[in-house]
Amino acid sequence: MKEHEEHLKNVQALKLLEQQEKHYQKNLNLINDLRKAIIYRYCNQTIIN
Repeated sequence: MKEHEEHLKNVQALKLLEQQEKHYQKNLNLINDLRKAIIYRYCNQTIIN
């Protein structure tokens, strides 16, 4: 019975890690999008001015 409980805890821990990984990847994508937007805006402003 103890092995089953340990297994369930491990499965839950893996699910949590997967959720955190997805969240981390989403944040990285948002950061990259913001970086692109800032660079795009900066480049357009320097060309216009």
